[in-house]
Amino acid sequence: MRLIVRCFSPQRPVSAPLRGLLALMLLLGGLGVGAQAAPARSRARLAVWSASFRAESRLPSWTAFLGCAPKAQNRSPDLRWTRGPAGTRSYAVILFDPDAPTGHGFYHWVLLDAPPSTIHLAAGAGDPRSAFAPLGAHPARNDFGTRRYGGPCPPPGDHPHRYVFTVDALDVPRLLHLGKDADGPTVRSALRGHVLAEGTLTGRFSR
Repeated sequence: MRLIVRCFSPQRPVSAPLRGLLALMLLLGGLGVGAQAAPARSRARLAVWSASFRAESRLPSWTAFLGCAPKAQNRSPDLRWTRGPAGTRSYAVILFDPDAPTGHGFYHWVLLDAPPSTIHLAAGAGDPRSAFAPLGAHPARNDFGTRRYGGPCPPPGDHPHRYVFTVDALDVPRLLHLGKDADGPTVRSALRGHVLAEGTLTGRFSR
């Protein structure tokens, strides 16, 4: 301590290297170096399941895009999930094929603004004209160029693709700044910072 007092004495100017060392010591003391940093809060998880298929199993043929399987109906499967945490004001549902030979995957379905009371989408809810579509929800544009569910349609002979249904509980009731032609990547970007909880369910499909 005597050295520090003498260093700040007007009779003995502090050298530049010593000033830097003292500044570093003060900074480290203020930051509390040596103490454990508080762990980052982990995102809550939603359980997602379906009455139409089991996790990691083959999706029913009727869920496939028209012409891509026998009996294809381009009809979305049943989806269910646990209720989001306190503060949930809407849900988003995204169906994405990460195995599509596009280099960046393929968005099959993007549904926004489902009310916070929604914890079940009946089979066929992916058609906004259907009586099963959740009131108040809005579909964004998928990679087929339509604003509705678009079923699996991998290339013939390709290995089974993964079809990942993601449900996000959001802290906003609507993503008002998104236009009606917003696509999957735009929506994914807009969701950042608003997701309170997330869950996924993966099915598989091949031709």
